[in-house]
Amino acid sequence: MPPRAWGSTFMKNSDEFVAALAEAGLGRMAEQIGRFARPCCRIDRTLVPEDRIQVGASKFGGSPDVPAGFAWPQVEGPSGPEAREFVGQVRLADLPVPLPEPVPREGLLSFFTRWDEGRVFYYPDGTALQRTTGPNPPVEAPPSGFWQRVRTGLTRNPDPRHTYRACSMTFAPALSPVDGGSSTFGTLDLSEPDSEAYIDLCESVWDGAAKHQLFGHASPVQNEMELECDFHRRGEKERWDLPPERFIAAARDWVLLLQVDSDDGKDGPGWMWGDLGMVYFWIHREDLAARAFDKIVCIGQCH
Repeated sequence: MPPRAWGSTFMKNSDEFVAALAEAGLGRMAEQIGRFARPCCRIDRTLVPEDRIQVGASKFGGSPDVPAGFAWPQVEGPSGPEAREFVGQVRLADLPVPLPEPVPREGLLSFFTRWDEGRVFYYPDGTALQRTTGPNPPVEAPPSGFWQRVRTGLTRNPDPRHTYRACSMTFAPALSPVDGGSSTFGTLDLSEPDSEAYIDLCESVWDGAAKHQLFGHASPVQNEMELECDFHRRGEKERWDLPPERFIAAARDWVLLLQVDSDDGKDGPGWMWGDLGMVYFWIHREDLAARAFDKIVCIGQCH
């Protein structure tokens, strides 16, 4: 029997996780699997006119709230500097307590990306902020008819830069299961049927919702990313022939600051990361403790 869809109330604590594992036929492994779960904050978004969102409030899309004289972040493209896209901002006081990770309890985090080129700005409370329109054009409304959607898909610019539709944010505490393809999960040495049952369970967590999330375990489109982040931070050449222990150690050292799923429906911000991909903002625990948000690593994955 496939696991039932638990929706947005899924796994707020370890007891609910154990119950879900038992229902999926994994009760005998519940204790071991449960040790790997991490608390997270799931993000729900609601499309609203931007003028109804208070300056400095949490939101996806729209225009960022930044200090006067803010220089819009750019990245070097094949034809010269290109503007990054504003993803959103999180007012840290909006997050439910206790926080899963030692981020500040006050201030604003502002997220920008250009696929694998990300920037995060931190503005402490008391910073004078103003809403600032960026250089990118507004995202177009999604087509309504079948053939219009097909035509748009065939002619879509594969590498656009947009100002996305504004959405308010709400946050809900949840428990985040470790990815079934990770080296950490691999230490359990489950049978193939049990591994498949666990992966199905992890997918049912979201019940078809966009996988927007702060903290916890990532939902990779391709593969685990923490070791890639480690190589980037150390300035080392990437290697994937290392033992699982190296991957697991990296997973302990890195915090998923924000995971943003593709969300291009008419009631969302309107972004599509490659082919149904995601963008992930990571920070090393040492940099998080130092509030060095300028040292994040941004990774994009798609199908």
